[in-house]
Amino acid sequence: MTFISDIVLLKDLTSSSNDDLGKLKAVLPGTVNRLTNPILARIFGNDLKFGIASFKDKPIPPFGGYADYVYQAEVALTNNVTTIKDKIFDLEAFGGNDGPESQLDALLYAALDSGGSLGYRAGSFRVVIIATDAVYHVAGDRAAVRPSDTIANNGDGVIDHDEDYPEIGQVKTALEANNIIPIFLTTSDVALDYEILVTQLGRGGVLTLGSKSENLGDAIKEAVARARNVISTDVATTNGDDTFSWGNFSAGNKVIFAGNGDDSISLSGVIGNHYIDGGAGSDILFGGAGADRIDGGSDDDNLLGGNGDDILFGSSGKDILIGNKGNDYLQGDSGDDFLKGGAGSDKFAFATGSKFNIKELGVDIISDFNPKQDKIQLSKYTFTALSNSFFPTELNYADFATVTDDTLAAISSAVIVYNSANGSLFYNPNGSADNFAEINSGGKFAQLGATSFPALTTASFEVVF
Repeated sequence: MTFISDIVLLKDLTSSSNDDLGKLKAVLPGTVNRLTNPILARIFGNDLKFGIASFKDKPIPPFGGYADYVYQAEVALTNNVTTIKDKIFDLEAFGGNDGPESQLDALLYAALDSGGSLGYRAGSFRVVIIATDAVYHVAGDRAAVRPSDTIANNGDGVIDHDEDYPEIGQVKTALEANNIIPIFLTTSDVALDYEILVTQLGRGGVLTLGSKSENLGDAIKEAVARARNVISTDVATTNGDDTFSWGNFSAGNKVIFAGNGDDSISLSGVIGNHYIDGGAGSDILFGGAGADRIDGGSDDDNLLGGNGDDILFGSSGKDILIGNKGNDYLQGDSGDDFLKGGAGSDKFAFATGSKFNIKELGVDIISDFNPKQDKIQLSKYTFTALSNSFFPTELNYADFATVTDDTLAAISSAVIVYNSANGSLFYNPNGSADNFAEINSGGKFAQLGATSFPALTTASFEVVF
């Protein structure tokens, strides 16, 4: 049986959240990018969809202004990640009168989706991310201020502004009935309120808005994996320093979430195609002979594939990714990473889910690039100046140039510039103008080789969207 997953961002758009909206715009595109990586097909299925909804408060004083609302769908569930990312950047926050907002109303309506405006798919595993900086109104708040025109909330999916705020039990029932897992992305000052709420709801989790995109992604991945009961039970990982090797596992495909801590997990010798997520901490993660998917998570990790066609994803930190045998996919992600494909036809990928920023991307070392069989994969969503319009395809001829001095890279007319004398690879979005456009928006992003440097052509690159 095939499985599918639906993820909805439910955003507080009252004026008090405006300061935190920038943080959200910084973290969510990377989260979307990480969650749609092929590495996660075993968790989410092959057709992950995202949707967006928002809330403010009841459009009556003293709770909100007349233009406010308790819930509205913004984007129906779609697998078009560009639509989702663009909408995230377009969100604006204003309105709202008092401190608490209509989080419980919004979560109830998002869970029920009675009008089908989000469009959950039958049988999907569902996650709603509630992003807010405020506590929530509870049942009785409206009646306490406006008793003459307040009616009890009946828990259905029809928005009625005369209704009081819902009971937590009503929200709990809706979440359970519709297979919804809530993840609250909050400011630190209200995190405890939502930890208590998660306990009352019997499901979900809480992260602070300062969390990195890989941490939010990890929370979503693990929530879905646990809901689907696909996490391997051979070992019990903790948030401490865990060490497990082949003797701890039976044969078969494994799904391991290591959690926090500096973990060492080796599935070498364990037959199967495995997924390992290191979580936070400096981890050593070793796949087996099958087609493994390994994600280091945050901090400085060591990822080693085996003999199969592996996907290695460093996430943040200064990571070491070694593919070994097979046709491997290596993406260091943020931080200055070391990438070694080993034998086989390998791809070295550069993508962040948002526009190029050298501070986020870092400078990766590709130690063993073989022009006869390997590829450097560039995402146009990150390398926006590339002229490619069909995907995947090799780099357009006019977008590539070779120089023999780093000072010439910034004034080249090409977008991707390679110094064949020292192996430096540059992104040059403003062409022959001085420097690399705005600060951090261009520059060196990779180093190929240390003492000998491979010859690159446009065929050495693969451009994807």
